[in-house]
Amino acid sequence: MTKAEFISELRRCLAALPSDERDSAVKYYEEFFEEAGEENEQAVISELVSPEKVAETILSDSGVVYSERGADVPPAKQGGEKKKQTADEPTENKDNTTRILVIVLLVATCPIWAPTLLGILAGALGIVVGLFAATALLLIIGVALFILGIANLFGAALAGLLLMFIGLALAGVGALLLVPTVLLAAKGIPAICRGVASLVRSLLGRKQVA
Repeated sequence: MTKAEFISELRRCLAALPSDERDSAVKYYEEFFEEAGEENEQAVISELVSPEKVAETILSDSGVVYSERGADVPPAKQGGEKKKQTADEPTENKDNTTRILVIVLLVATCPIWAPTLLGILAGALGIVVGLFAATALLLIIGVALFILGIANLFGAALAGLLLMFIGLALAGVGALLLVPTVLLAAKGIPAICRGVASLVRSLLGRKQVA
């Protein structure tokens, strides 16, 4: 058998496929022969065994059964798909019933869990606000003491230098606290909100969308 005969027979065996899929498969094996080279033509044919064997593999990947009588989609598979679809319907109904029960339970127990949830969110917000307030206070006091120290340099140099040093120290601490405070506000609170939303979705049986 030559390369041309192999390709021709392969195209015939793939007649059950749509034309674009058939052409794509045939082109792949034409390129396979070309890459191997004309001198390795018989070696490639021996490796592939036969056009029928190659067609059987391609058709099985497409859900088509190849036989000597031809290639077709087995009715058993179509029936199996319908049967599977019918069998999945009770499961879907059961999931819907479960979601409804969960929603009713959440509403009924709202007076119990709602205050706790709101307390967690309020506590997280309070921590962030407190850190912001402490940071701002340290910066304000530090700057004020630094300015006061400069003013006292002309009357009491030692006291002025001490005030400037304390002011710089407080302002430095405030500046150091500013970065984690901003990060906590920018990432911490949204993370808590996402966690609460994810918990609610899981309770309602909904998958999280990426």
